[in-house]
Amino acid sequence: MAWESWTPPGGGWEHRIRVLLRAVMGLHSTWSGEIWLWRGQSRADYRLEPGMHSRVRASMPRLALSEENVRWASAELIRVARANRLDRIEGLQLPDLALLAHLQHHGAATPLLDVTVDPLVALWMVAHASADDPTSDDDQDGALFAIRRPDDEIRWLVPLDSRPYWNERSGDIAGALTNGVHWYRAPDISERLRIQRGSFLVGPLSTDSQVSFPLNWESRYPGRGWLGRRIQRIGQPGQPARATTEVVMFRVPRVLKPALRGWLTDRAGLTQSVIYPTPWHRPFLEEFCRGYGRTRPIDF
Repeated sequence: MAWESWTPPGGGWEHRIRVLLRAVMGLHSTWSGEIWLWRGQSRADYRLEPGMHSRVRASMPRLALSEENVRWASAELIRVARANRLDRIEGLQLPDLALLAHLQHHGAATPLLDVTVDPLVALWMVAHASADDPTSDDDQDGALFAIRRPDDEIRWLVPLDSRPYWNERSGDIAGALTNGVHWYRAPDISERLRIQRGSFLVGPLSTDSQVSFPLNWESRYPGRGWLGRRIQRIGQPGQPARATTEVVMFRVPRVLKPALRGWLTDRAGLTQSVIYPTPWHRPFLEEFCRGYGRTRPIDF
């Protein structure tokens, strides 16, 4: 199985970055009926999956990779965060989904998948492996994903949805996700969330090889699918090629990462301190979230 993907052609780094940006912005703005959400990953060989799915996967075989275990582990994270009073923002006690979004943006593994409406922010994530060591994946190709935003407003979750994420009866968010992937627009509860123009996708677990949400991503014609045909015709009259997948990947060659970091700083003003502002008023938040990152096995 192969991604519906595209890689900028060869040439000097300046030319390749211009071609990459032209292709990305072309998809971002082509059809009024298509809205794409963006996610950057510093390694193209990583799965497209939320951190909580990775945590449960890392706990196998002691813990099966199942929707039930993802729900249980997410509810346990919420319980521990509330016990540490990380659910209070300026007098507001955050409901479960908003709390998960808050924890996610500071490094905790949750069932939410980070996306942004700004492809430049996502490209910044491609070129910066982590806040602690931005260059650590410079020997690996990166991946910029574009994911179709759900068109049906029934699958949009409001910022302060008050339902519990999961309970054993009914009326919870997890139980309502059976009709597909949902888009969640979290409230602006932190500077980091606001600056990154962040929102989230959440949905039921899929055990597919590359994507752990039920999304159509596989190309029928690897290397010559609809994305490549559309990019080839940017600026030409006529209808662009019809999108036949819900996910596409722009592969970012490793050799472009250093130059891309410089371009994003000089042209877009995106720096480490801009993307990752320190939560001065919440000194223990990041320490807690790092302790519950995607590499930590599930405790049970």
